[in-house]
Amino acid sequence: MDHNTINKSSDQINQNIPPPSRKTPTNLIILFGAIAVVILGLLAAIIALAVKKKKKEIKVVEKEKIINGTSEGFNFTEFIAGQMGYLEPWYDVFGNKTTNISYAKNGKIINTFKIDGAHYNPEIGNVNDGEDYEANNRSNYDLYIPYGVLQEKDKYHGILLFIHGGSWIGGEKSEVENFASRFAKLGYIGATMDYTVLLDSYNNINIFRIVDEISACVESIIEELEKNGLDRNKLEFAIGGVSAGAHICLLYSYLIEEPPLPIKFIVDIVGPISLEPKYWYRLSSLNSTPLENIEKEVIEEAQENKTLVKVFEEEDIFLNLMNYFSGKKFSENDLREMLDKDKCINQTNEKYQELYNIAKYAFPVELIKNTSRRIPLLCEYCGRDFLVGVAHYHHLKELYENGNGTIDMVYMIQAGHEQFHYFDERSIDAMKKMHYKITQFAKKYFNETNS
Repeated sequence: MDHNTINKSSDQINQNIPPPSRKTPTNLIILFGAIAVVILGLLAAIIALAVKKKKKEIKVVEKEKIINGTSEGFNFTEFIAGQMGYLEPWYDVFGNKTTNISYAKNGKIINTFKIDGAHYNPEIGNVNDGEDYEANNRSNYDLYIPYGVLQEKDKYHGILLFIHGGSWIGGEKSEVENFASRFAKLGYIGATMDYTVLLDSYNNINIFRIVDEISACVESIIEELEKNGLDRNKLEFAIGGVSAGAHICLLYSYLIEEPPLPIKFIVDIVGPISLEPKYWYRLSSLNSTPLENIEKEVIEEAQENKTLVKVFEEEDIFLNLMNYFSGKKFSENDLREMLDKDKCINQTNEKYQELYNIAKYAFPVELIKNTSRRIPLLCEYCGRDFLVGVAHYHHLKELYENGNGTIDMVYMIQAGHEQFHYFDERSIDAMKKMHYKITQFAKKYFNETNS
């Protein structure tokens, strides 16, 4: 056999011998797969924890910014809305929203306190010289009409009008739009309004102008709903507000005896009931522990032991606010004369008594004292409120209980005046509870017409 034959035979032999097997056993595949899954799961968990930690850190930073008053771009309405789960697009899902509807034209507003007006009171005075108010860029409102209302026009429908705060000198209706849209989603007609604030840029304005504007706004709401085919006689009305807006709601409800629609109930969120210093108490310091309950005896004991102290030691701020309420009738020199050497109000000063005789008509507590009416009232007050403390509520409660009225309250023990300083889970729960209670009031008192 020659060399070529040997090589050829060798090639044939090699071709007939199968190559070594490269197949990995099944159990090894399963093992490697399981290890990969575990590794990926661990990586995903680590990433998720890192993201969660980062979000928590961001929340803590934002919370600290809010508390320190340095927050920029933080939208509290959206934050709470997210916590409560109602960030759905209102326009597309729930109904029609109409914005900036005018409610005031020259000659249209009925000035409740003008000379010969139905409710004119000589002690309040004729601040606007008997003229109807001219409209300004704040004379408008937003209206939320659920689809269901337009589909069932023959039924009774409740209107919830929410009034913004802003210390009577500022604020916008957009600040309470979350209330209006939320309750519109539940089938009620929601509304928010702007009103003329008590600034120098608006001349001859007093607190009673705002009261008149609410009546004008309600009349305009009724007209708008009638255009949509609703029957005025089947509309029911409730009013609510925050801070100065809550004060205005109480004032309107007890000052106007014949509003365009009867007021079924009031929602008072941290509303001041008087500007007299005896009603204004707060925690003695940021580190103080809020009162666990706010019964009258607890409030009085806290005032005695100085756990609760006056909001302002120098009472000139109350005089300035009362002067704004009255239409700025008194000069700065007049206001100085009303203070004693300790800068506390001199109750015997003649000019102060003149000012008080006007301003007292803007104190809901005085109005409630002098009437047997008790409109159902739902309140929310906060344990860490350094402006409108819990003492306001216990005075309201006493008046209502003595008059056999219905009053209820949600206590946000860890919240401040804006309802979110120092907020914790209890604050979120209390806010949810407040929204729930408003719906319960609506179900109860809007149904009275049908019973």
